[in-house]
Amino acid sequence: MLDNVEDEIEKAEFHYKLGNLYYFTKTTLLSFHHLSIAKSIYQAYEEYKIQSINCTVLLALNYIDDGRLMRAERMLKASADRLIKMNEYHLLSAVYYDLGFLKIQEDKHTEAIQYFNKSFETNDLKKNAPIMYLQCIYESARSNYKLGNVDKALEWVQKGFEFSQETNNINFSLKFSVLNICYTAPLEGVDQVKEFINRLEAREAYVDIEALAEDVAYVYIALKNYKDSTYFLEKAIKSSKLTGKEVL
Repeated sequence: MLDNVEDEIEKAEFHYKLGNLYYFTKTTLLSFHHLSIAKSIYQAYEEYKIQSINCTVLLALNYIDDGRLMRAERMLKASADRLIKMNEYHLLSAVYYDLGFLKIQEDKHTEAIQYFNKSFETNDLKKNAPIMYLQCIYESARSNYKLGNVDKALEWVQKGFEFSQETNNINFSLKFSVLNICYTAPLEGVDQVKEFINRLEAREAYVDIEALAEDVAYVYIALKNYKDSTYFLEKAIKSSKLTGKEVL
């Protein structure tokens, strides 16, 4: 009997890892397929509740990519409620980040910031999850800027740049550098912004460029610099195609 359980869990772990891989390569259909199989197996075993919730969270992220935001939000909030009851704060902080990211897709930046703050408060991200810490800082900067809180946005940019330098995270260093120029001297720094975007492109950071280049384009649209805004929109479109996104 134990051998059968171990075989089932190994099968679930196999499908979870594939689902996770396909999510990060934006191959939504395959991610959804493998995560659904993994979740159905984990649900049969009480001691694998966390793994089952992990599957639910990744399935919700696939729904966000697919634009099914209400369904994703229901799944994430239900996961948060279960994690609170289980005192499982590490994963809970990730779910709060995901809810903040979802609110950005709805252009609800005040709510997004509230969720990012909850993520910071729930777990010591800087120590326990440095990549998520950088993600929270990055999205907090973007949302504050879009709300007109430029000084607060720049505080986050500085904090994020310093930590990305400390941890030798090149992609985030480049992303924070782009935000810093766009929020302080976009006209004077346009060539440098292009250089940083090109460096991200050389590193094949297409998922990062897709959202960042669109943000940059709107900065230049607001300045009526349509030539450069078109350049950055084209970068965003190109990166979107290169992520290979699928829909459910």
